[in-house]
Amino acid sequence: MPQFPWYNTIRFRVSLALLGLFALQAGTAGFTHYEVDLRKHDYEILNLAGQTRVISHTMAHQSRNYLKENGTLSLGSQRDAAVYSRNLQQSMALYDKIISGFRNRRLDPEITGLDEPLTCSWDQNSHNQLDVSAAAWESFSRGMQRAKDASPARPDLAAARYAVEHGEALARSSDNLSRAFQRMMEGKLATIRLFNQLAFIASALLTAL
Repeated sequence: MPQFPWYNTIRFRVSLALLGLFALQAGTAGFTHYEVDLRKHDYEILNLAGQTRVISHTMAHQSRNYLKENGTLSLGSQRDAAVYSRNLQQSMALYDKIISGFRNRRLDPEITGLDEPLTCSWDQNSHNQLDVSAAAWESFSRGMQRAKDASPARPDLAAARYAVEHGEALARSSDNLSRAFQRMMEGKLATIRLFNQLAFIASALLTAL
């Protein structure tokens, strides 16, 4: 009866196939778990990008309403001016924190609500749109300050007029940024699906062999 080398026996081949199958499944599970955990961070990022959309649209809307109700001097306008100015300042401060965090690729717990800072990574399209949106925000912020400085008697009205005139452009930029982030995250999810499909095919081939 012929003797086969140990590496040419059925037992060795089956054991090798099972080992390869186990390694493939373990690697697939580890990769999927890691990527899904990262996607939780992506949803935080997408949520903050959505907040910039809400903030930009809200500033324009509130400023438009403020001008309708407080376009002229009145006894009650001083209190309304203080409330409007405070709300506007808070909105601009939050927008600045979010867009600065995006640019620095680090989001502090103050705005995410997480226990630790969140580190971001962007694909090229998202990075390009982020540069455009950050520039739009800087232009809006500087323009708003110039408008207020040019009207020291009623900086609230100057700020409201500026927000109405230029707020829509900022809102469109915020919309574009949010869409760019969403496309990036959809691409990452597609990569996970493709990897799992390839792993399934590889597992089937190993099983057949």
